[in-house]
Amino acid sequence: MRSYSVSHVVARLVTALSLLCVHVAAQAFGNRTKPSDFFWQLQQLEEVAPKGNPRIGGQNFTYCCLKAVNQSLDVDSDGNLVLLPNPVMVPEGKNASYLIEADSRGQFPCGATYNGDPNGAPVVQVNYTWLADECPGWQLSSKKNLNAWLQPLSGFLLPAIIFCLSVPRRRKLYIPRAFFAADLAGVKSYVPAFLGAIGALILVTLDTIIWLSTCFAFAGPMILSGLYEALLDNRILEFLRVKTHNNRLTLDMRCRCLMIILIGNLDLALDEPLNDQPAISQPTVLLAANSGNASDSHEPDKYNSAASDGRSSGLGVRRVESSPSRGTQLPLGHLTSAHANPQQLDTASQGRTTPVLLAHPSSVRSLPVGAPVIFFLGGFIFALLQSLEGLGDEDIAEGLAFGQWYMTIPHIAIVSGLLLAGNNPNILEGVFATEREPKKDDRSFLKLRFELAYPSCYKVAWQWLRGHTKKRWINKLIETYGYDHDFTGRKDQDSDIRDSDMKELRRVTTLGPLDWFLVLSLTGLLLGVPFVLAFLTAFYTPEVGLSCRSLTFTVYACLQFLQVLLWLWAYAGPPPAKLGESRHVLNFLRRRGWLDRRGFYDPTATRWLLGPPTRRSLGQAWSNARREPLRALWCALWYVLTTVFGLSAIFTALGGTLMQLMGVYTADMCYVTVEHWTRPYDTRPMPIISSNSREMIKNARVYWKPCAITAIVFMTFVSFVGWWYQRRMRDMFGTLVAEIDLSEFDSEYAAQARLAFPDVSPSLVFTSSGRANGHQADTSPADTPRLRTATLHG
Repeated sequence: MRSYSVSHVVARLVTALSLLCVHVAAQAFGNRTKPSDFFWQLQQLEEVAPKGNPRIGGQNFTYCCLKAVNQSLDVDSDGNLVLLPNPVMVPEGKNASYLIEADSRGQFPCGATYNGDPNGAPVVQVNYTWLADECPGWQLSSKKNLNAWLQPLSGFLLPAIIFCLSVPRRRKLYIPRAFFAADLAGVKSYVPAFLGAIGALILVTLDTIIWLSTCFAFAGPMILSGLYEALLDNRILEFLRVKTHNNRLTLDMRCRCLMIILIGNLDLALDEPLNDQPAISQPTVLLAANSGNASDSHEPDKYNSAASDGRSSGLGVRRVESSPSRGTQLPLGHLTSAHANPQQLDTASQGRTTPVLLAHPSSVRSLPVGAPVIFFLGGFIFALLQSLEGLGDEDIAEGLAFGQWYMTIPHIAIVSGLLLAGNNPNILEGVFATEREPKKDDRSFLKLRFELAYPSCYKVAWQWLRGHTKKRWINKLIETYGYDHDFTGRKDQDSDIRDSDMKELRRVTTLGPLDWFLVLSLTGLLLGVPFVLAFLTAFYTPEVGLSCRSLTFTVYACLQFLQVLLWLWAYAGPPPAKLGESRHVLNFLRRRGWLDRRGFYDPTATRWLLGPPTRRSLGQAWSNARREPLRALWCALWYVLTTVFGLSAIFTALGGTLMQLMGVYTADMCYVTVEHWTRPYDTRPMPIISSNSREMIKNARVYWKPCAITAIVFMTFVSFVGWWYQRRMRDMFGTLVAEIDLSEFDSEYAAQARLAFPDVSPSLVFTSSGRANGHQADTSPADTPRLRTATLHG
């Protein structure tokens, strides 16, 4: 028996194993006859084909990618993977072996995800004609792909709705009380109660959608008007601070200016001649604090100071001779019969209620500025961390883009939150002890009934009208106390402001070109930064270029720009006339010029066209339009453009959001840029249908991640600035209120009055005549002006 050494045995075993491996490999390669033998992803492909209707979201583009790869590859006689002569799919490098190498790295192009490899998966492009024929329609967002719908929904859209609800509004959808009136005493009442709760939920949801649509539609005017009001508040407070410390204003006038800051967002309705219902003299409903002195609970029917006991309510009648330097009272005016029946309760027991309200304007405010921003920032931070874990994921990038777009809504809430004027007029109604008989003031639109958001005799102006409304309050104050009036109480049209303090107030509250540039720049910043960030993120998400999502953001930004222009047209007013240039070529653009005389700068006025509410007819409107055709043209043009731009903005915002959440933006046309949409299919570029390519990973690092960080930082900065500005304004306001009763800040006339009448408040001395000597002037009805004044529109 022969013996073998150990080395010989080992050599024979190695040889046998080598031959076995070669045989197995040869058998394996010999069996590779189709592409699915190389890629397991292509096996049983038809079994995973989508079964739904692609026109309503039944498409699956991962399957389309696998189908394109399978139809473009073949195996030659040597068992090698090769491309077909005219493949529908062109892989990166135009080499089939590149797909094998990528698959070995776990980066097969169809459905690839980021695994830390910066090279990513190969880019797979297909012929557009093949894509339109073989894979039409769009793909509904999968419930398993949470990044496509749940992340933008919960991280950005729902917080935006919360912000939207914090924006003050004038009206809301009416919910019948019958939905809440079910008696739960018995089992039989459970079904009606349940049905009523469902009905109320449907109406509340519809109301929220309507208001969210409104905020999206008029975001530009809302932000612009809010910043305008904030600037006016700052100018009034600075005016008061300087004049108070220079002993220029009486206590009454300081109170009026402070009250305008608080109530300047309430409607200012003029007793217009076109009103077919005569004005009815009503008690004063707003009281300025005069060292705790209360006015009579009721005033006489006519503004006759002889019938008054001379006590000042702070907002009452005035004499022709009076001025802000002398004690005066602001005429609140006449409530029309349509808004009659407010009653003033006894205010003698109120003491310093009003000064306390003035000192704490936050008592009529909503949430602190920036408080809900944390929830919105949480969505950004979560999406950013997700993007770092999944670089190149298109769904995360698209969610970030829409989140950056939704920043517009928090910006509206921040601007509306930094204003000092109260949003809930019920508080003012209670403080001023005003009540009215219950009367419905609802409006119907498209068979939907809308009631006042705050049922009160005072109405809060819409957010896009707040700045303009406050400016009207200021103008009315200046008109009442700065001009000479005839014996009927009407302003002398040929006179100029005779009081230097009122001139100064008009100057500081009339915005010049630099002021408008500042307001418009801030508006552009708050609107532009969300757009730029969203646009960059969407632009550099395949298909790179101006495509469906980036086009949505662009259209919305253009609509807001046009809305801002319409707001400036209607509410900025004409440029002031230049003295000494009566024949200047541009005078037709200025105040009292050709355009101004024909109503160009007041296109929102419709009372002259439609007539009184009780006698409106199409024939009367047509007759009025024929008398002033240009004015009717401006009016019709403004309202048509506002409606078109508003509805387009709603469709763009909500429609774009809905299409993103559902997955409509995965349609074939969204795989190419806008300039190719009108071209024939065979001339369109080849769309990319693979995922996690090298370019996507690069764009995530260069654009997606920096844009997300910028959004977080910018929103935090805006929130902080808004909080700081509001706190500064509140402190200024509180300081002025705290100093309002100090004798050291009395005007020279009030100081003389204190010496002459040490036991009487100076403001009571100047109720009628405004003279420092304390002598009562003749107060016959002929001498008492019946002013055409303002009222809080009920």
